[in-house]
Amino acid sequence: MKEFTRAEVAVATQGKKIGVQRATIHDNFITDEGAKDTVIKRYATQDEAYLDLTAGRVDMLLADSVAMAEGFLKKPEGQGYQFIGPNLTEKKYFGEGAGIAIRKKDTDLVELFNKAIDQIRSDGTYKRIQDKYFDFNVYGD
Repeated sequence: MKEFTRAEVAVATQGKKIGVQRATIHDNFITDEGAKDTVIKRYATQDEAYLDLTAGRVDMLLADSVAMAEGFLKKPEGQGYQFIGPNLTEKKYFGEGAGIAIRKKDTDLVELFNKAIDQIRSDGTYKRIQDKYFDFNVYGD
């Protein structure tokens, strides 16, 4: 999927009110990459941001796609809304994906997790589970 360039982000956000959860990677991204006249409204919780979107106090939200899909778009109040644009994947802000924290000394457990993830990705199990619950690529590749 195509990524936004910095110039495209600036154009897309020019003059817009964008809601984000405070102190998140999405807040950092839009603060750094949004247009100079972008109004950023920061919220303590994502639910507060959803309420302001439905009330018309912001033009759009920037948040995690899984949280947005499950917490808003698949609910009755989210039916008039949709995702727009490509996934945001700039490593400076979004890293290389989600992770699992394991104690450094538990190397056997790390190896087991890595093997299990490789196995379910290669045999199609992961895709079947993902497709059951999500209408977008959660893994991000």
